[in-house]
Amino acid sequence: DVLFAAFGPSALEFVLRVWLPEVNNAVSMLSEVRNAVDQLLRDNQVEIAFPQTDIHLRSAPGLEQVLNAVREKEGDER
Repeated sequence: DVLFAAFGPSALEFVLRVWLPEVNNAVSMLSEVRNAVDQLLRDNQVEIAFPQTDIHLRSAPGLEQVLNAVREKEGDER
């Protein structure tokens, strides 16, 4: 069963319920189920967006020196 559980932050959250004939192989069987779901999503060009975080620096002592060193190194490699 697939249940629509919630509206998450930038996501629709679903719960997948799977009944297994025995619990001895539950870990490997659940892995197979996840792989099958992943393959179905890929086959149907459904992309999973990953959360992104923006970082705003007000001050970062030494950051300018690091950036200048990186820029100089990139200039040397060109």
